[in-house]
Amino acid sequence: MALASYLTRHDIRAAPARLIGRRLGLEVARRLNPARLSRERTFPFAGGALTARMPLDDTIGRALYLYDVYEWPTALTLATLARTGTTCVDVGAHVGSYAVLAAVTVGSEGRVLAFEPDAANRARLEGHVRLNDLSNVVVHDHGLSDTESEVAMVRPVASNSGMTRLALPGETPDFSMGVRRLDDVLDGDETPPVSVMKIDVEGAEVAVVRGAADLIARDQPYVVFEENDAACGAHLADAHGYRLYRITQDGYVDRASTAAQRDDAMAPNVLAVPPGASPPQLPRPAQIWDRLRQDRTGARSR
Repeated sequence: MALASYLTRHDIRAAPARLIGRRLGLEVARRLNPARLSRERTFPFAGGALTARMPLDDTIGRALYLYDVYEWPTALTLATLARTGTTCVDVGAHVGSYAVLAAVTVGSEGRVLAFEPDAANRARLEGHVRLNDLSNVVVHDHGLSDTESEVAMVRPVASNSGMTRLALPGETPDFSMGVRRLDDVLDGDETPPVSVMKIDVEGAEVAVVRGAADLIARDQPYVVFEENDAACGAHLADAHGYRLYRITQDGYVDRASTAAQRDDAMAPNVLAVPPGASPPQLPRPAQIWDRLRQDRTGARSR
């Protein structure tokens, strides 16, 4: 059943021959020369519309290399909702695989605000912005919360640089970072209206949305977030009237109907839809890749 589900994934079916070739090469390297996987390499992703530079022993780098995208339903949801001329806010932007997608779809008149306090991840994020010649991404070196303070952070999983999180009591922190309220960051800023927020901060999502109350009330953006617990979704529903949908490869499923089906081994990604709006039609990867290539070609010709 797991294999059948894997083979029906649209990111698998998009370019199977390339996937098989890259997977075989990856497995050979893993067995014969595993140190080779830790070296950074440059490769195309998003259907060739964008370029990444990542090691293949990292979970996200390996996914971009093999599948053209990391968590394709979530990535394509973000790319669809980041409308031309608007702002996309990426909280926990990591190495920028989502941020650079959104930067193309919002266009030169739009903006992407990318928040990534981890210095190593932020360096790769900034590198991807330069590598893809994007001028509409603003990178912030602090985190977001519902107050301005300093917090301790840990990097618990060496093979997945996207798992950096708040230190638990008794844990030895790897670094500390400053956090601010998004409403304070944007106060007086002439940023275009925010069409979508993506929040992936390993359990601190509800603090981010509490610190963005004014923005949410004003712009009513779609919110894409990793559901590490029920607090973020409950706050968006109770305080702002949002409806919640689980993001799946088959589309958007009402969160209430899947609440009991959660796999605790992996936090699901959720789409929060503002009052009066509906979930978008989930596109296939090839549709978005075609759009990205056209947008990139048009931008270069101007």
